[in-house]
Amino acid sequence: MREVIDSFYKDCIEPSLPEVQQRLRSRGWTFVESQQAVLLYACQKSLYEVCKPTCRKPVVILLKEPPNSFSGWFDGIGVVPKASAQMEFGLKSLLAAGFAPRL
Repeated sequence: MREVIDSFYKDCIEPSLPEVQQRLRSRGWTFVESQQAVLLYACQKSLYEVCKPTCRKPVVILLKEPPNSFSGWFDGIGVVPKASAQMEFGLKSLLAAGFAPRL
């Protein structure tokens, strides 16, 4: 369970409950087990803070003490994701061939 929350801090993605449940299932948890995970996190108050949902955000599960290397959540504004070398080559080839997308 801790590894899942740590992975969100490493990725700089705020660990919302639906995303935490998805990562738990990708690590072999059943659907039912992942649905009950919020209770397990809530019981460990010395390690985790389970934040109540708001009208704009689902439940979020935070570490009481974030890792020293943590510099904040990624908001995605103004950031262009890094493309793989293969994708970048393909895009440059299309642009060079005159197949630029219309804006």
